[in-house]
Amino acid sequence: MPEYSTIDDIPAEKGVYVLVIKVVEDTSINVGKLGSFVFGKGYYAYVGSAMGPGGLKARIKRHISKVKKLRWHIDYLTSNNYTEITAIIYSTTSVNGMESRIAKILEEKLAPSIKGFGSTDTNDYTHLFKCISDLNKCVLLIANSMESLGLKPTILLLRHIY
Repeated sequence: MPEYSTIDDIPAEKGVYVLVIKVVEDTSINVGKLGSFVFGKGYYAYVGSAMGPGGLKARIKRHISKVKKLRWHIDYLTSNNYTEITAIIYSTTSVNGMESRIAKILEEKLAPSIKGFGSTDTNDYTHLFKCISDLNKCVLLIANSMESLGLKPTILLLRHIY
């Protein structure tokens, strides 16, 4: 059973995470070298890892901020005014490749989105998926998928904190 947390509880340890992002209305977003894409209204799940300095705490806080240098594909989505991060499911781990393992499971359970999004350093099709159910079911599906890999997911629900 996943735990729930607050932003202050996020550890500064290595780990993996899934951002659940609400696109509030259909919008076209330029995603750097990938090009421009129309993101339909709804919820999207983005799989990422935080293996560098500051771990999960630093990476997640960066994603939550709307103002940032656009460095990764996900930055183009999270900095857009028509998007908001509504939930984050994370787990500490130092196991390399766990991000790809989560993406492979979600590829079977959610709708894969843009080819190459967030996955240019792997052989994965994408690390961005469209949720095909409501927010609560999507969050629990992600948490259960992480648990199936032996992870201990924690759920953080956000309510317009930025």
